Amino acid sequence: LALISSILFAVMPYNLMTRTVLLESIQLPLMLTSILLLLYSNSATKHEKKVSIIVSGLFMGLAIFTKIPAFTIMPLGIFLIYSNTKRWRYIALWLIPSILVPALWPMHAALSGDLDEWVKGIIYQTHRENKPLIDSLHNFLLTDPIFFILGIGGFVFSVFKRDIFLILWTVPIIIFFSLIGYVASFHLIILIPLLCITGALLLDRICQKLVKKFQLRVIEYALISGIVLFALI
Repeated sequence: LALISSILFAVMPYNLMTRTVLLESIQLPLMLTSILLLLYSNSATKHEKKVSIIVSGLFMGLAIFTKIPAFTIMPLGIFLIYSNTKRWRYIALWLIPSILVPALWPMHAALSGDLDEWVKGIIYQTHRENKPLIDSLHNFLLTDPIFFILGIGGFVFSVFKRDIFLILWTVPIIIFFSLIGYVASFHLIILIPLLCITGALLLDRICQKLVKKFQLRVIEYALISGIVLFALI
């Protein structure tokens, strides 16, 4: 699954946006590092766990500082910490840097006497010209139909499987994007790793069914290779 996910991330056409100079391209590795450190803390010692959680909070704060929509990942972070530790103080250790780092922006604006302008800027960003989420999803489908079908189909599959990790990653972002009036295609970069994982889950499930039916392991390699060849072309 990890190999298939990374292959999809590397070659699918829609993911070329991660190679462009966008705030989302900078935000993505910060956000993923935060999640990775929380997953690492599951098997760490008590001291390492605290350090991993605090550093994870710093990376999440930097991700939000880079661009605000990253705050939608916070429910996933809280879930990962609580499911691992069952202690609210660890959640607090993570939340403090996650909130303080992006708070530097309005604090700086307030100290500079520009808080009103800062508020106006935020309001403007959420009331730009009408470009709803459905338009960006339609462009996604036209640009990369295979990745779109794999990713969305895999997410639906994960919902039926009640995969809380994937649901908490997706649902808050979708709700946020549905509430604001302007969602460009590059805003969906925050969802690309998730769609690679859900796509890999669905693709692996399809391969298992085909291999079981025809007793040919080569079918799995042929299907994945066919998708990679299409994507590269």
